[in-house]
Amino acid sequence: MAIRKPAHLTAWVAILAAGIILAYVIYGWLDLQNRQRDERNAEISNGWLNLQNFSQQIENTLPPVMKVADEFADYLSEHSSTIDSTALIKQMRIRLEKSPQSSGLSVTYKPYKFNQSRKHFGVAVETASDGYDTRDLTQTNYESTLWFQASINNNSSWTEPYRSRNRDIVLRYSAPFYGPTGETMGVVCVDLSPRILQSTIRNALPPGVDYGFILSPDDTFIYHPHSEWNLQNVDKLEGYETFAADFHRLREKSRFQIPDYKAAAPTTDIDQPLMFFERIEHSEWLVGIRSFDEYAANHYYNNSKLQVELLMASIAFIVIFCSALIPWSGGSSWSCWFWSIVTTVLFLAGISFIWNRSIHTPAFPPTQMPGEENVVLNDPTVLRNFLDDEENQDTKFIKTGIFIQQVQFNDAYSVMLSGYIWQNHPKNGSFYADGTPVSQGFIFAEIEPNAEVLSIEEAYREELNDSTEVVGWHFQVSVREEFDYKNYPFDQHRIWIRLWPTDFHRNVALIPDLDSYATSTPKNKPGLEKNLVLPQWNIKASYFDFRKNSYNTTFGLGSSKWKDGNNPGPAELYFNIVVQRDFLGPFFTTILPLIIVAVIVFTVLLSASKGEGGDSFLGFSGFGVVELCAAFFFIVILSQSDTMNSLQVATLIYMDYFFFLIYAMLLAVSINSILFTRTDVFWFIEYRENLIPKLLFWPLLLGSVLFFTKQVFYPLN
Repeated sequence: MAIRKPAHLTAWVAILAAGIILAYVIYGWLDLQNRQRDERNAEISNGWLNLQNFSQQIENTLPPVMKVADEFADYLSEHSSTIDSTALIKQMRIRLEKSPQSSGLSVTYKPYKFNQSRKHFGVAVETASDGYDTRDLTQTNYESTLWFQASINNNSSWTEPYRSRNRDIVLRYSAPFYGPTGETMGVVCVDLSPRILQSTIRNALPPGVDYGFILSPDDTFIYHPHSEWNLQNVDKLEGYETFAADFHRLREKSRFQIPDYKAAAPTTDIDQPLMFFERIEHSEWLVGIRSFDEYAANHYYNNSKLQVELLMASIAFIVIFCSALIPWSGGSSWSCWFWSIVTTVLFLAGISFIWNRSIHTPAFPPTQMPGEENVVLNDPTVLRNFLDDEENQDTKFIKTGIFIQQVQFNDAYSVMLSGYIWQNHPKNGSFYADGTPVSQGFIFAEIEPNAEVLSIEEAYREELNDSTEVVGWHFQVSVREEFDYKNYPFDQHRIWIRLWPTDFHRNVALIPDLDSYATSTPKNKPGLEKNLVLPQWNIKASYFDFRKNSYNTTFGLGSSKWKDGNNPGPAELYFNIVVQRDFLGPFFTTILPLIIVAVIVFTVLLSASKGEGGDSFLGFSGFGVVELCAAFFFIVILSQSDTMNSLQVATLIYMDYFFFLIYAMLLAVSINSILFTRTDVFWFIEYRENLIPKLLFWPLLLGSVLFFTKQVFYPLN
């Protein structure tokens, strides 16, 4: 059977256009893959450099502790036959005083090695808030412990971590000592201070690193920012089976120093951060870092925009190609409906893809507001560098922390928050250069003008050490803030609390108390109640930042730190909560009813046929369809009015395009019903019983939705 030639020249033109678009799509996808690969390789190189710097600083904390144990073991080996318990404890205290990295020192003997009349002897000296505590280990079963068994066999090593009596993690290095004849006498153990290790990790993390962690030789977490993971085996982390498999594979390679990396699952997603591992020299510990989400956030939008543009081109290719095939079928109804269905499905897929990318938009780094100069304080290194850059020789810095227990939207622009705020102050007070005392407390800068919603009460006052006390307040406040709803219902918002010092006119500044949080990584939501409930919203991140705001006044202080009132003032402390709307709520209450209206109207249009009198339309007259569309029009306009009133917006938002398209559809179907039943003038309406409007209904409607969706989320400019 001979192949039928195209009925129209336009078919060949359509095929040519489809071929050009296909070539562009193929080139675009290849170029995107190459670009992503280059960006990923650059991040990998930077990640390895960060890991080396991080692991080196961790490694530098171990030799001083090991030196204490090795030197004391040598000392006991030389004096094993002459030293008594009093001299032993004295020597232990002297050596512990000289080692700030150590939190405890212990000596345990093999049976009858310390004294022929005593089977066991052991003593431990531990640091305490008021000096040192001495414990007698003689009656303990230390012989069965892992650290004793490992070292008594002439092996100096770091043993598996465990929890002490006060629930602290014990990181212990053990070394054997010997008698005059070379026999093993006992074991010296030195404990690395967990506080020192945690402080080292915090200060060692370079900018751009999400968090660091340490694994023991038995795959147990020595340190992880999720404190509940500490002392847990990787294999016992429920829901992280892939995570555990990566640890095992990479750990084995790191033993032989084979460079490798693994992205956090899913490993093939370019938008996911990376994880790096390395074994440190002085122990079998595995040190790792996780690259910061900054890569994902910085590249997510650009990658998404390119992917959407290529997806739109791919859809155009398929639609044009299918259109070119219609003439070969002789313009049969089934080929026309096939084109309509394929086009509809493709437009739906494009809309769903853009929605999905919008829902998974990273929360960090946040979008910078116009006129802002902000520095996100995601780790102590950033804070330290920022303070070093500021002119702060005479500035009084007050460490301030915040913990939010409740968040609630009162309306579209007011948010109620409650929780605790604390500050660290010298016990004897702090004074300015002129002798004036620094005031304790803070000011909410964004408070809503309603005195009934403000409550600040001192909750506690405790001594941290000999020189510092912490003062905590419980607060409840309603803040008035501006939110951008143009992407509703895919909007993401930043709720912030701006804090001023009580003496905001003096040379004083609030800085975040990052040491009070297990982790300052935004995605781990520091400063938020673990079970915080915010209906219809998903909490994605929290973080501190400094922002410099411009004011059009000097607050009457003349040549103060606000200068002339036009330049940015001093850095102000903000605590931010990033929330994203739960899409399902607005979908079921707003979008789904519009879809149902469209389906019903399409059903009316689909069943259109002329009756015996030539003026019926699914049992309706032409004006009957108009009345039906008018009824739907009032329903839709009420829905739009309710949405606008709930959001309190007077500007165009994403949802408005849905309403406008439904209005246009109702108007078009009304006009079509009149023309179809009352006149025979228009051939494209009369053709095959109104076939063309039926075929174009969903492609035109969903194509318009796809176009406006793309323009709202990924505009051309």
